[in-house]
Amino acid sequence: MTNRPSSEQAQVTIASEAARWDDLSQLLQRGVFCPLAARCSVADFLTGQLGLDPDYVRDRIATVFVDGAVVDDLAVATLRPGSTLTLSAAMPGLVGATLRKGGFYSAMRSEISWKGDDDARQPLDGPPGTIRLKLFNSVMREIGPTLLQRGVLVDRREAASVAGAQGTDVTDAPGGTWVSLRVAPR
Repeated sequence: MTNRPSSEQAQVTIASEAARWDDLSQLLQRGVFCPLAARCSVADFLTGQLGLDPDYVRDRIATVFVDGAVVDDLAVATLRPGSTLTLSAAMPGLVGATLRKGGFYSAMRSEISWKGDDDARQPLDGPPGTIRLKLFNSVMREIGPTLLQRGVLVDRREAASVAGAQGTDVTDAPGGTWVSLRVAPR
């Protein structure tokens, strides 16, 4: 484990040959915080900031929510600091088909589709200048490890829980509410 003091948050690195994925997958499903300095489209965030291949975004990420609303057009839907972005691969059944971006059944969910009404969103209780990113199913398995290697922000209690399950102690990390958490191979 490496702890480096920061003016805003502690930095904790879990060095592990084989991190316990069950603990980390639960963390990614609950959501981690990623920096977002200014408003941008979901597509720009995924390909620009996260560095995902545009083909991967188009072909593998089938279901997208921004602040609880289903998104069809990633180039139009916008993120702002305080947003929550949820990503999933295709889900089975009618619900999965209905929630799929640009899918045949998207008209059945017009009431829960993203409309761009920023004023209706509730502010996030995360670090300033961030969004909460939640990952599910194969998207989580495919991009989660890379995201965790780059580092994410998590609540100090969440970091202590995850790090402790990985055999790392964060009690000596500098104080603060937020922890920059990385998982690095040994």
